Amino acid sequence: MKVVIVLMFLAALAAGEQESFDAKWAAYKGAHAKKYANANVEASRKAIWTAKHAKITQHNALYAAGAVTYQMGHNHLSDKTVEEVAKGLKSRQSVNVRRHAFAKEFDRDELSVDAAAAATTTKATTTTKATTPKTTTKATTPKTTTKATTTTKTTKATTTRTTTPAPFPASYDLRNSTCLPAIKDQGACGDCYTFAATTPIEYQYCIKYKTPIVLSEQQLTDCTYGYDGCWGGNYEDCWDYLSTTGLQTNASYPWTAKDTYGTCAYNSKAVTAKVSPTYTILKSENDIQVALLAHGPISISIFVNDNFVQYRSGIYSDPTCPTSKLANHAVSVVGYGSAKVNATTTLPYWIVRNSWTKYWGDGGYINFHRGVGMCSIKKDPGYPTVL
Repeated sequence: MKVVIVLMFLAALAAGEQESFDAKWAAYKGAHAKKYANANVEASRKAIWTAKHAKITQHNALYAAGAVTYQMGHNHLSDKTVEEVAKGLKSRQSVNVRRHAFAKEFDRDELSVDAAAAATTTKATTTTKATTPKTTTKATTPKTTTKATTTTKTTKATTTRTTTPAPFPASYDLRNSTCLPAIKDQGACGDCYTFAATTPIEYQYCIKYKTPIVLSEQQLTDCTYGYDGCWGGNYEDCWDYLSTTGLQTNASYPWTAKDTYGTCAYNSKAVTAKVSPTYTILKSENDIQVALLAHGPISISIFVNDNFVQYRSGIYSDPTCPTSKLANHAVSVVGYGSAKVNATTTLPYWIVRNSWTKYWGDGGYINFHRGVGMCSIKKDPGYPTVL
């Protein structure tokens, strides 16, 4: 009799857990407006979600114990396999295959003094709407300084070596700047490179002309030569293309999230933003910091794995993410800082802007372990210059 009672109790417990789990699945579908073609498709998606739910639960237990530095969570990608997500990440082709002649390497000495001055002026532990213009006012200084000092090498050398730059701020954050549009959504189109290409242009344009702007990724998806629209490309080639054509706004060339490569509808009369034919390639993570303070958002390429896909909060420091693998995703750095991850450890991080909706990560952003080459971040960071 006792055995029967125990079995009945376990059955009731299992049924309760299943009911609770079904409720969580229903809540997930509702939160992300998920609809499936039929019951079989839903069962398949639920199985994927269930496996990820177990992984997230286990990982977050480690986070609560201080054993890992970031939390995972469900998002709109939780019902997709790693392979499916990876398909959408075939969007960053190795730029090492072809480096344009007009890509110049970053000269840290030319900007270090001015970037420090800009940082001192803003004192941006957290960038606000009021401080953003100050940041950029200094950000335009390096162009003037370069021209003035290159005519007299002695002056340039003296300025760089004898002037002690003010220390950079401990943290810097452009997320609340009016010059950054709301987080965007690349959808199922693997053209993250176009979103990484437009972010620094939108910011620089807004600072220079005092007007917020939302630019067209669809123009770049359709028209950038040499690549395959939703199937991959590089932000450098977007800047190359734009140096001869200019870029329309999203209002005049709206985003469709579809691969319409070869059907370019570019209208020269609707061009709003133009960039210099020369863009800048950075050499290190230290250079990213200098250039960020001087110019605003920096485009970067990284390698993304399944742990990255499920990121929710904290500092993403993942030993399973390689530091020397070809990138498969493009994003933008918009700030940096440092934070305690446990009682004894503080980690520096980049604030990275993604293009996977505001429902991914921390409102569309991720705090990315800084200074260790996490996920191959050192490969090909750069920025264009708005005319």
